[in-house]
Amino acid sequence: MPPNTTPAHPPPAPLQSPQKSRWPIIIGILVLLLALGGVAVFAFSLFQNSGNNPQPPAATTTSNTATSTVIDATYVKQHHLLLINEAPNPYQPVAGGPTTSSIYTVYADGSKKTLLTSDGSAPSWTPDGKIIFSSNRSRSQQIWIMDADGSNAKQIGNLSASTLPLMPQMGENGLIVFMGIDANTRPDSNVGIYVMQKDGSGLKHLTSGMQPFLSLSGTWVAYTFQTETGQTAIPYHREIWRINTDGTGQKQLTFLGDDPEYPDANAPNISPNEQWVAFFSGVESIPNDTLFTWGHRNVAIVPANGGARKTLTPCKPVRTQAQLQAATVASGNCIAADNPAWSPDGKWLIFDTGFNPETETWMVDMHGENFQRFYSQSRGTVRVALKYAD
Repeated sequence: MPPNTTPAHPPPAPLQSPQKSRWPIIIGILVLLLALGGVAVFAFSLFQNSGNNPQPPAATTTSNTATSTVIDATYVKQHHLLLINEAPNPYQPVAGGPTTSSIYTVYADGSKKTLLTSDGSAPSWTPDGKIIFSSNRSRSQQIWIMDADGSNAKQIGNLSASTLPLMPQMGENGLIVFMGIDANTRPDSNVGIYVMQKDGSGLKHLTSGMQPFLSLSGTWVAYTFQTETGQTAIPYHREIWRINTDGTGQKQLTFLGDDPEYPDANAPNISPNEQWVAFFSGVESIPNDTLFTWGHRNVAIVPANGGARKTLTPCKPVRTQAQLQAATVASGNCIAADNPAWSPDGKWLIFDTGFNPETETWMVDMHGENFQRFYSQSRGTVRVALKYAD
């Protein structure tokens, strides 16, 4: 995640947004890093967290069940460990920032922050409370698993060094999904999506795409597919697809024509009951894009078998310095939301939220109400972010 040491005031001129680069992790090769990319909402943090942690407004809601919802939100914050990935920003290095990709756990109020490893990236909780992640500690990038306290780390399988696996997740059935280099991988394009068993056996190339997310049952995968490839494809577009882990049932879930202001979709995340897919919804970045030319960038959901997308977050683009100055944590006027993850009860989504100058993790319920702060920083590249209650 981005370091927390930038000036508390925005620069006087528009900042250049990192091009097609959502996830701030070191994976040893630029081609795979670029394939992760898209809108770079504030994951690299154009305005890196100042560390001042100004107080946000009260949760917004129009629900008749506001009291019970607030109780639900408090429970999620107090009982579910958040997994975070702090890593150097290869596009915008900052003195004093992280020099390695490290994995921590922490509660929403910032308490009990614990370093688990300084050599790991793109971690996710497993259904049984372990942590699966990528690491190059064995001299090539491989998939590893460890206990919740960072102990008993073990490598899973022995993948080709050229694969560079990333974003591993495990289902209840023991199946693992991850993305990595395949024969057709090119910069700024789709990569391979693979599955294998929890003992490393049965490796299979499932499809091409990026940012796969495995259902809790381990029976199907949601993923991003880029429709135009290469750096010369401008504008390029990305949409959400799904496929069964046996290779059948491939289906597109979002479409370019869904909404003119929300043509693209990225970073899918399947609800625990497998009825919904949350995702980034908006306009992807293009070269020479600036903060003031960004389109809409929000979190939305779509039924798992397809249907109308529903926007949940209230973020709006800024076009003037006055609008930028007003986009503060205290006001609740966010500029962008991205990188959603479900709470274990399926009632909430947490996500990166961009303000001026902070990047934080906020939450909203699946009805688009009770928009509020969850954690005062970005969680980084973590797909299954919240541990089931101990």
